[in-house]
Amino acid sequence: MTLRAKLLATYIGLTVAGVAVFSIFSSWQIKSYLDRRAESALTAHVEAVSALVRGGELPADSLANHEMTIRRMARSLNLRLTFIRGDGLVLFDSDIPLDSLIVVENHLHRPEIEGSRSGGFGVNRRESATVHEEFLYAATMVVRETPHGEDTVYVRVARPYSDIQALDRQVQIIIWAIGVLSVIIIAFVSSRASRRITRPILEIASAARAIREGELSRRIPVTIHTREPVWFPT
Repeated sequence: MTLRAKLLATYIGLTVAGVAVFSIFSSWQIKSYLDRRAESALTAHVEAVSALVRGGELPADSLANHEMTIRRMARSLNLRLTFIRGDGLVLFDSDIPLDSLIVVENHLHRPEIEGSRSGGFGVNRRESATVHEEFLYAATMVVRETPHGEDTVYVRVARPYSDIQALDRQVQIIIWAIGVLSVIIIAFVSSRASRRITRPILEIASAARAIREGELSRRIPVTIHTREPVWFPT
């Protein structure tokens, strides 16, 4: 392998390694950011819906009367809305017909429901045992005073994780495309730079070889800052 090829390979190798490390780190950072942003958006949605329940606009004991309103809300927000009674019985789910709720298993021990009992929000990503699709869930517990005492309802919102993954894939494609383009540009620049670096070295080596072989009249060109070649006798 020639000197120029070695220099070029070194430049490109270092560039590829640097771009790969940067791309992987950036991909991980962006994925984490998208997950955090999705969780934040879900908690904001669940807080908004729980405010409607708390204020009586969506009475937990008559959700069936607001079925069309809730389903339209879920579709417009691209969310799955679920209302769960304090004992874990599912009262309403925007992805499930009302007459099918009777066969839905108890949700009291779903991770996001258990996490919401501390008074904050429970967040979890998992595959739904009901609709068999991976979701990112956020839930909160709403306690209301009624004439019969306290009434507990869990409000849960979920977004298909495939939506978040699709956005993440688009970002990853952009990152890696920029990385590949950077490698191509740097390879081109490195090729020109290596040619300028190796040319005088090769000329000196060629002259030295000629002198060693007895060609004593051979001259070695030396370029100074004036860019004019200055010839020194050997």
